[in-house]
Amino acid sequence: MIKDKLVTLAVKFHHRGITQAQLVDQLIKYAQRFVKIDVALLDRGFRDVRILNDLEYRQVDVLMPAVKDDKAIASLEKLGPLKKTCAYVMTNKENESARVKLLRTKAANGKIIGFYITKKNTFLHTANYYLN
Repeated sequence: MIKDKLVTLAVKFHHRGITQAQLVDQLIKYAQRFVKIDVALLDRGFRDVRILNDLEYRQVDVLMPAVKDDKAIASLEKLGPLKKTCAYVMTNKENESARVKLLRTKAANGKIIGFYITKKNTFLHTANYYLN
């Protein structure tokens, strides 16, 4: 983003044979030719070990809402009142893994929500800093 502006760098038409991980990798690789990507904001639907590992290879940090599965909920509950992040490992059916942090914050309505984040030194800021 450029101060209150959205800039479209590319529109990509893809065929059904391309995976979501391949598509994200192609778009990130293309965007990096023009801009420095500080953090990629992804939706829950992009929770994929291959996407996260490809982005790590391209040195792009990720912030993504946590999928509320049993493992994530249990990890969020274990954090306690003072701790806001914990190490988290995602695995897929092929037994590949990706390491992220699970970041906990409280919504305006008091509900606890979680995010996957790969940025380093997350302890320097509050969770709302990353959301803003």
